[in-house]
Amino acid sequence: MRPAISMVMTIVFILTLGLLTGLILSIQGTTVQKTTDTFLHNQAKLIAKSATAYALLAVSAHSIPDNDNCIERIDLRFNRIYDVNISIHYIGANFPASCPMLANDLQTQESNATAIIDVIVRVSDPTLPPVTYVRRSLQKL
Repeated sequence: MRPAISMVMTIVFILTLGLLTGLILSIQGTTVQKTTDTFLHNQAKLIAKSATAYALLAVSAHSIPDNDNCIERIDLRFNRIYDVNISIHYIGANFPASCPMLANDLQTQESNATAIIDVIVRVSDPTLPPVTYVRRSLQKL
């Protein structure tokens, strides 16, 4: 009778170890996926901030009166993983007609020459999880 009880206890112990091992592997796989998603999202946030600064530099370096046009769109690629799309809309008077305007009837000089910069960062690599981050900022030119 004792060998039978020992055999049953051994089988229960082996099944318990198997279940615990399966649970540990499942949790580990989920943790790795969550870490990858968090890393990609945080990097997209940083890229969006940098792209906003880049767009502001590009607009300030572009002489609107000399060229008689405005920068409307900037498309970038970062590390062959991220696609960055920047669109710029202008607010204020004295912009050329070809500029994408949101408002051109401002009465205050402080609000004149302002831009709304929309930045969309997408993961373009199909082997990675899909991440899209959108940032909108209002910048004085």
